[in-house]
Amino acid sequence: MKWYTKLLIALLCILLSPLIVLSAIFLAVAYPFQSIKPIREYKKSRYYNDFSENYKSAINSRPEYLFYNAMCDKFKELNITYTHRKGCPDYFEYCGTLYFFNEFQSMKVVDGTLKGIYRKYREESLCNIEQQAEILKLSLPDDLKNLPVKLIVERTIIEDDFISEEQVPDCLFVVNNYENALEQTNWKILSTVPRNAKQLYDMLMLTDNLGGKFTLVNDEVIHWESKDLFVEIDEDCISINTNSSRTKNLTHWHPEREVYNDVCAITTKGNCLVIKKSFEATSILYIGLSKDCTYKPKKTPFYTIYRFDTD
Repeated sequence: MKWYTKLLIALLCILLSPLIVLSAIFLAVAYPFQSIKPIREYKKSRYYNDFSENYKSAINSRPEYLFYNAMCDKFKELNITYTHRKGCPDYFEYCGTLYFFNEFQSMKVVDGTLKGIYRKYREESLCNIEQQAEILKLSLPDDLKNLPVKLIVERTIIEDDFISEEQVPDCLFVVNNYENALEQTNWKILSTVPRNAKQLYDMLMLTDNLGGKFTLVNDEVIHWESKDLFVEIDEDCISINTNSSRTKNLTHWHPEREVYNDVCAITTKGNCLVIKKSFEATSILYIGLSKDCTYKPKKTPFYTIYRFDTD
């Protein structure tokens, strides 16, 4: 390395050092607030209010937590009996079957049958799902041990891009997402994880109760529009625009779990999407049933709230 290159690097380090120090201080100050955010969200949840379970890392993404918060108001209507047990897995009884929540880190097809997977560091242990169901039965009261047991597993947990019904053990109940675990879903939708826009489009065309208009532009992009909303979709990203300015992106995100579920949440009839846009940032305030949404469109000098309803 030439002497003048070393000198230039040294000068840059000196000039940028105040910025580096300020960035480090900002991150140090911001980190505690960021770590507190999921705890605050958890303390507001029905799961915490009903069971007073202490906060644990990643509890906000646990299957039982997602299911309970989404479904607890419907338990009486659906005749569901939910049982929370400290130190043992939660379960619920529905239509004469006991449902437990998946504890495997992932699943994959081995020798023609789905197997559960536990991973620790680089080691991988395959588990028989039927045996796991039988083990869970042992923790039940005697009067419930004669009931059939099923494990609820979200499709994204299964590593295979395609699975057939024959590869799924009888004790496994595959769902699109834990929040809507009891909704009937076409097996053709559950069988495939979309790897391009064409596959995703085919899944959406099999889905009931979606509004607006879907257009498959090519194998990489889907367009969807409904009144004032225009959405560009690919296999791992959703971009939100207004219909009046399709190239002016309001926001976009990469779904953490499955893009299909987020697209359905936006495009289902009777749902709405609410976005807040300011000079500093853009955030999603709400995606869900229109009748439960309290946000109204609003424009101020500092921010704008957009609300898009799907009919």
